[in-house]
Amino acid sequence: MATNKGFEIVNIREILYLKSEKNYLDFHMTDGVIRVRSPLYFYEKKLALNFIKISRNTLVNFEQIRRLETDFVYGVLLYLGDEKLPVSRRYLANINKKLEEGAKK
Repeated sequence: MATNKGFEIVNIREILYLKSEKNYLDFHMTDGVIRVRSPLYFYEKKLALNFIKISRNTLVNFEQIRRLETDFVYGVLLYLGDEKLPVSRRYLANINKKLEEGAKK
């Protein structure tokens, strides 16, 4: 992927999640963050097999999910290693669908 520092080769398994902010997209990796100038939908299509959308601006690597937890304030929290991300109610069905697909295999 092309970044502002050059070109980087990324192993998909090392991506925890992608989060968009305006015209930029942050790849939160197991060993840091890589920022690119790209819309989220561009990578959403490319990574559709292993990634799920949990909010309007966040795409999560399904293989990196460690735990789901209900929370009084945020509703549902998703844990990726040390990080926890709130799941939008609108996108909660995406996670349920992916879990059901995994259970069928």
